[in-house]
Amino acid sequence: MDSGERQLSKTKSQLVVEKTLQKQIEKASDYNTLHVEFWDRLLDLVWQALHDEKTIKTKDGE
Repeated sequence: MDSGERQLSKTKSQLVVEKTLQKQIEKASDYNTLHVEFWDRLLDLVWQALHDEKTIKTKDGE
């Protein structure tokens, strides 16, 4: 293997590593985005439940 082939192989390896890292970053970002969206939805549902007279009961159960 001459120096040109070694350099090409090294460049390919670097590109593979960069692409792999980018995919991992995208996956983590997607997960975090989904988590935040679910959390926001949960908070909305809790807020609605707390302000809905049909779901609120007094300490006497009324």
